[in-house]
Amino acid sequence: MERSSYSAEFHLNQYQGYIFVATRRTAEDVVKLQQFIPLGESLAMVVSLLSGPNGTLAPDKVSLPLVCPITFKPLQNPCRGAACDHPVCFEGLSYLQLYQSSKDPRWKCVICGEVVQWYEIRSDILTAKLAEEFSGCEKVNVSLDGTKLIFRGIPFEPENEDMDEK
Repeated sequence: MERSSYSAEFHLNQYQGYIFVATRRTAEDVVKLQQFIPLGESLAMVVSLLSGPNGTLAPDKVSLPLVCPITFKPLQNPCRGAACDHPVCFEGLSYLQLYQSSKDPRWKCVICGEVVQWYEIRSDILTAKLAEEFSGCEKVNVSLDGTKLIFRGIPFEPENEDMDEK
């Protein structure tokens, strides 16, 4: 995926030649080597959602899913695009594998549709910390109490396999 190149020029009489060496990285390597979204940046985004623009009415809470919208499994490597303006994350490895295996990759964020190339995904430290702290939860509701952020984990709802027994 990532390309590093080396070029050399040869001048033999009137001939020129170039050599390009490219390195192919696996999706796992890309996830390990990606940049991070600073904790403060993610917190500021959540606070701005809770505060509302210019003093207008804002929601009393923001829900941050801890489940990947691609795999519907708990997040292990929460990521979002560098240009995305939402705090919701997807599983970085699943995103890369999805588009790597596609015949015609579109590289769009699964949440907002913004173009997010493989080299533009960023690991979200806030969501990673929340996923670790609230393991076993489907989402975390964040509310603002004065100047403090309150995080409350919402556990997975039990699946009702026997709906007919009611």
